[in-house]
Amino acid sequence: MKIDGKKLTQFNEKCGLIKDYITSIIKDSLNHLWIATLSNGLFKFDGEKFYHFTEKEGVCNFITDMTINEKGEIWLAHYLDTFNIKTLIKPGISMFDGINYYPFTEKEGFINKQSNSIYSDKNDIIWIGSQNGIYKINKNQLFKFTIENGL
Repeated sequence: MKIDGKKLTQFNEKCGLIKDYITSIIKDSLNHLWIATLSNGLFKFDGEKFYHFTEKEGVCNFITDMTINEKGEIWLAHYLDTFNIKTLIKPGISMFDGINYYPFTEKEGFINKQSNSIYSDKNDIIWIGSQNGIYKINKNQLFKFTIENGL
């Protein structure tokens, strides 16, 4: 829905927005709205039209939260045991630059399969809340904070 002070506009399937549980909405520097869903991937609304990104494009369908950093990269937190069909990997977080999708996996040190929340701070550090603690990505380095190391 959109309210401009005088008029209420409802967006639905007819407009290109699939009916689903919406988990997060953010706005980028071009004033595009990005809409994350719990089972139908990611939508971009440019003010006129909806664009849909799913596993076909490499974006995880089960998104629990998202944030945008200073570079305009969209960081996605994913739900348990979701996977990218193209590469058969199970990321818990990923970055989408509007064109390409970059999952973070065990190869990068991210061993959690469920991320519940994600945040980009003013220093461009990405914080991830998960079932196994808190992760932080700073300058492409991954750090994990758990009960074992003082969380």
